[in-house]
Amino acid sequence: MAFSPKKLAVSSLTSLLLAGSLLTAVQAPASAEEELRQNFVPYTAQGQTSYYHLYAENIDWDQPVGVVFYLDGDYFTTSQSKVYNPSNSQLLGMAQVASEHNMLFVPVISPDQDAETRGITWHEDLNGNGDWFRSFANDFMDKYGIDRTNVWTVGHSGGAEITGFELGADRQDSWRIGGGSIMVGGGNTNGMQTLPSLAAQSNFSFHWYVGDLDGKNLAGTADWSAYNAAQRGYSIYTAAGYQDTFLTEIPGMDHYRYDFPSILEEALNKVDPLLSGPIGSYYYQNDGSETLGLPQGREYAVEGGSQQLFQGEDGKQLLLVWSEQTGQVTPVAL
Repeated sequence: MAFSPKKLAVSSLTSLLLAGSLLTAVQAPASAEEELRQNFVPYTAQGQTSYYHLYAENIDWDQPVGVVFYLDGDYFTTSQSKVYNPSNSQLLGMAQVASEHNMLFVPVISPDQDAETRGITWHEDLNGNGDWFRSFANDFMDKYGIDRTNVWTVGHSGGAEITGFELGADRQDSWRIGGGSIMVGGGNTNGMQTLPSLAAQSNFSFHWYVGDLDGKNLAGTADWSAYNAAQRGYSIYTAAGYQDTFLTEIPGMDHYRYDFPSILEEALNKVDPLLSGPIGSYYYQNDGSETLGLPQGREYAVEGGSQQLFQGEDGKQLLLVWSEQTGQVTPVAL
């Protein structure tokens, strides 16, 4: 794969707070039992139609439900991409890991229709494909009542590149409030198009996984290198102020043998959920997105307990303070 994505315009910061997307108890779709597994479900936006799969086994719909979206690499024929085989062992493995975290697993097929030049890709039309994906993600999460503090993407190769160049670099708050992105065998960027908000810098985590046989020795050549892409993406995102950035080099690994379920499990376990414990329970029980606002960072320890900052649409802030002595959570207006 050889390409040099370019992006010209720097967008102004738009923070869509997505009030109402965090639910006390997620309501399952009326036909949830029939919808545990769906394949090649169509979605159309901006005149382009593509497809996704849904894996929803073993989900507790009485608890907040997150989601993991998967974006695959480039291919010329459908047989070259795992997203055209819903029974692929890597997809099934990621679905199992996601379900263990009470998250849906959703592989998404690129809306690109032109396989003649560089194949079907996510990265060739970064603007258009990024807009299509954000539209799809918002529609999907509204439909299933997804907890937008726990939204993740996994991208491989070209799927990692659109994540680094576009999804994590532009309008970061417009489709999720927290979660992270995992970039495997890629994940480069030209920098931030939308300066990340303070909440985004705290609430999103970004993970790069790359093998030391995945282009490490291509420095200074014209050939695309997943290793160099990951190194550069990690450096730029860290410099942009994201607090949770991780770069993992996998010894002896090339571009085609990554263990995606293991990578997903490791990344999810590296970062605490944005809302958890007594403060998270208080938030969900009190319809926090409507009454308390959105989290401005993770819970942190203080003497005698812990606290977490929230901000409403009106800009007013408050702390939820948990006391270890009493076990109670108290809202404190600032």
